[in-house]
Amino acid sequence: GYRYTVIDENNEPAIGASVVQKGVARNAVSTDAFGHFTLRVPAGAVLQTAKHSPANRLDSFYVDLCRNS
Repeated sequence: GYRYTVIDENNEPAIGASVVQKGVARNAVSTDAFGHFTLRVPAGAVLQTAKHSPANRLDSFYVDLCRNS
């Protein structure tokens, strides 16, 4: 598989963000300390991301998925 990096709007790694295949809740992971994650999904799958803020609020954000082989 491939390792991907989730980047937030400030071009910083999104640490601890949830990454879920839309419509398949059991196919989910969290990003590591560098914003990296690995997840097997079929071609054309849509990924959703979210992260809890320090105020324990669920913040959603736009991300760039940078493919790291």
